[in-house]
Amino acid sequence: MLMRLRVVLRRRGKLNSNIINTTLGLNHVSSYVKHFGSLRGAYSLIGYVSPRDCDWLDTWDHWAHEQTRHANELAEVLRADLGLEPELAQGNIALDVGGARLVSFLIARQLATRGPDHAPQWKAYRRQISSGLLAVMRLDATNKVVEDYVLLPPKLRAGRYVWLSSGSLARHRGVLCPEMSDLIKAIKARLAASNHAAPTMSAPSNKQAERGRPKARSGRGRH
Repeated sequence: MLMRLRVVLRRRGKLNSNIINTTLGLNHVSSYVKHFGSLRGAYSLIGYVSPRDCDWLDTWDHWAHEQTRHANELAEVLRADLGLEPELAQGNIALDVGGARLVSFLIARQLATRGPDHAPQWKAYRRQISSGLLAVMRLDATNKVVEDYVLLPPKLRAGRYVWLSSGSLARHRGVLCPEMSDLIKAIKARLAASNHAAPTMSAPSNKQAERGRPKARSGRGRH
């Protein structure tokens, strides 16, 4: 693993996650994190110091676990409250119901601000997700703790990344949720509005009601 990484470094003059993941013969970044504890640890073994901050890459496994944990928590609520049978999908970060994508959980790291007068911005990797709701977990300034959640509608402009700011919420028709409980309520409200929830017992139709009623006798007698 390290020998090939060293060869690529010699050829390219630098290393980053995109170079590693797109170079034929190299393992995925997650493999280096798993084997060497962090991407920075793998770099140090071949004598390379990245000019970029590797902290975000080093915490990929942690946040992948958090995405799965959130998806499981939502699935339990949907089973208990709505009688649905959601299934984990997309690498255990999404939920499908009846074969259709319901929601996917994304991690949005907060970008460094240009100055005190600039509003914070977040960037989330969307992968190949093109359907279903997007439940975005926005991190705080340290990118170590979830600050809040944003629920985005399915019809969002396609792209590899989702960019968020305080001004973009209205444009994306996003719902800001301070806590996970608020996010669950918002998702359940969307389900109720789109009739995805399990149907309840409906009132009998007029024909059924008429069948159950005794026929009224005619006022006319037989001649």
